[in-house]
Amino acid sequence: MKELFEYLGKLESEGWSGEVQVTSSEGHAFLLLNHGKFVYAYRPLDRAAEKLENSGLFQIPPASVIQNTKTWGNFIKLLLQLNSENADILTQHLKSDRFELFFRIFFWTNVELFPRPFEAQEKDYPELSFYKPKDIGSLLKEAKTRMQEWPKIQARVGSSKRIFISNIPLKDTGTTSLSKSDAIERAILEMEQLESGFSSTREIGPYAAEEMQILHLCNGRNSLQDLIRQSIDEEFLTLRRVLEMWDRGLILPKDGEASTVSKEAKPKEQSRKDFKLSFILASLSMTFFGLSYFTQSLPHSDGTEISLRQALDKYRAAYATYPVSLKDLENSGIMELPRKTQFDYEFLNFKSYKLIQGSNREH
Repeated sequence: MKELFEYLGKLESEGWSGEVQVTSSEGHAFLLLNHGKFVYAYRPLDRAAEKLENSGLFQIPPASVIQNTKTWGNFIKLLLQLNSENADILTQHLKSDRFELFFRIFFWTNVELFPRPFEAQEKDYPELSFYKPKDIGSLLKEAKTRMQEWPKIQARVGSSKRIFISNIPLKDTGTTSLSKSDAIERAILEMEQLESGFSSTREIGPYAAEEMQILHLCNGRNSLQDLIRQSIDEEFLTLRRVLEMWDRGLILPKDGEASTVSKEAKPKEQSRKDFKLSFILASLSMTFFGLSYFTQSLPHSDGTEISLRQALDKYRAAYATYPVSLKDLENSGIMELPRKTQFDYEFLNFKSYKLIQGSNREH
């Protein structure tokens, strides 16, 4: 792999343009570079069509048509014509998939490279204009991060036959369209500003579309293998997202194992500082808009309920979501709860919860 890193780094430093064919026993890929920047990657057309068809989201040209399609640009033109109503979803998938395919080649063995230099002309294939060039150096940093992270992901996930169940009601979830939640594109842009590592950016309440797909697939029947096969993302990103959603309490394993946040997560001290900063900003915001919000919207019952609802709203102001449980509220440091409480708390979604008064019970 060292040779692959060095070779691509050299193409970037030389401002090279053209297509690099990557072959190995695990697969084949084509990388298009323009003046030393990565533009896109694609599979052989029959494999690309098979992957798109397996997602169940897109219409695919007949095999006879694909066989007569000579270039990636012509193939995309056909796809866009067949999927005009889902063009945004299709282009989002293609933009994401180019990164996943680029990173995947670093896990292949016996890799051989065949460069074919030429000047890439966007005017030749205007259908491909949605691909924006990216710095190879930033992508190589992410590739190294993934190679280090992959064994840890495998260790946490365990068996590929494991089944996860959605812990979130899917009604009134406010799905965001893929064209507005380009998670990988935003993450790559953020990554380019960091010296190392990969910081995931996602929309919270409403869910990002990639998260919505996983929530729907976690129906108690699909294994992780099924999730990977049906996901619009590749194996690495799908499993990374599954673990993040597990840590956030959005999905749960059917075997009932509790989530344990990865050791690669932020140190507790840093997380505490981040929370304090978020809480201070949220408090200033609430002060600016006036505390009358609480007295007007909260029911006039005993002070315990009012205090609890205020704490729940403060939690949402800081974290952009209500806590999954009262234990999460207490762990945040916003409110210390008594050992026994007279309220049943139910997390409905990021924007709402249910609080029911009942008999005293331990929380």
